[in-house]
Amino acid sequence: MAYAIELTEKLRLKTLDLLHLAYIKAIREQGLWIRTLLTADTDFKDIENDLQESLGVTIDLSTPSLSISTPPADAGSRSYYIAF
Repeated sequence: MAYAIELTEKLRLKTLDLLHLAYIKAIREQGLWIRTLLTADTDFKDIENDLQESLGVTIDLSTPSLSISTPPADAGSRSYYIAF
């Protein structure tokens, strides 16, 4: 939660979007590496460079009907996709 508050100064996102980013950070602190955020929300794509710098994640825009994505073959066994 504190990380979401910290991000409000840097990024112009809705509250729920900031919580998604805080969740990614919390998952990483548990040892799971999130490389890509799969979303239909174009607000994330608008700040992709900032997210790459601060969290090291890229944004993969999907259609709203898509709910599951298969990671690319080169993602490695300890890389995960997360979709909101």
